[in-house]
Amino acid sequence: MLDDSRYVFAFFILLALVMPQLAPFLKPLIVPLLIVMMTFSLKDISFHHIRRDDLRESAVLLAINYLALTAILFGLIMLMIEEPYRNALFILAMMPPAIGIISLTYLLGGDIELAFITEFSGYIFGMVFIPLMAYFLFGSTVSSWEILKVLLQVVILPFALSQLIHQLEHRYPIPKKVTRSVINLCFGISFYIILGINRDLMFARYESLPGLLLFGIIWYFGLTTVVWAFTRKHANSALFTLFGTFKNGGLAVAVTILLFGIEASYPLAIIGILGPLQIIFVQMIYRNVQHPAMNPAKN
Repeated sequence: MLDDSRYVFAFFILLALVMPQLAPFLKPLIVPLLIVMMTFSLKDISFHHIRRDDLRESAVLLAINYLALTAILFGLIMLMIEEPYRNALFILAMMPPAIGIISLTYLLGGDIELAFITEFSGYIFGMVFIPLMAYFLFGSTVSSWEILKVLLQVVILPFALSQLIHQLEHRYPIPKKVTRSVINLCFGISFYIILGINRDLMFARYESLPGLLLFGIIWYFGLTTVVWAFTRKHANSALFTLFGTFKNGGLAVAVTILLFGIEASYPLAIIGILGPLQIIFVQMIYRNVQHPAMNPAKN
């Protein structure tokens, strides 16, 4: 049962809503959980060669995330969100792709190598793009070190660890069920922590709740559906949907607090409540989709 994402995710989401008391104590586990999740997601790739087609596809995916998605979110923010809550959401809109994309790509049977190349490139590009955008929008600068730290912790370190596991698997192969179970548990515990910590915030400023939740619903479910509908016949449809709708919320919180203080991160906490539901939604729409190019490792 642990290898079935639906049951694992549903259990931890319900647990967070009913018994959130442990979430603050488990908060330090967020980064280690990401490292474990990424390590197991990447263990089947070896990068013997990078095809020119991969680089082109990666550039398209990055353009979708940094240009198209960012522009759409900026427009929605201007139309839907009140002034006090805009800055945090502007920061979220200009963030690099979410780290969890790689693990989701694994769960969806997508092209892990392409996802990794794009993710890695996205954070390198973000070291220039994010400080420039922050200066343009707010007149403040963001240290590229914050982005580099994320890259080192939850992209480069897991990749190095995954290659050690890849070598060991020649002697001690890990069943796919075990890999999926580990990734599902890491996702599930992360959901519990995020939802548990933020549950009470939903009622802290109830007057702003409808607008923020509507914004999140349009983004996480409406936009996801649109991207899926336009790309569902493409071999890498899952990657287009993931890079076309997912941003790094954790890094957005860190940058928002750095620039505007902890109170300013409130809208990100509310939007973050919908994040686990978006992941379940993406899995639902791709459950019965199979593409020949959607495999964890290229032949």
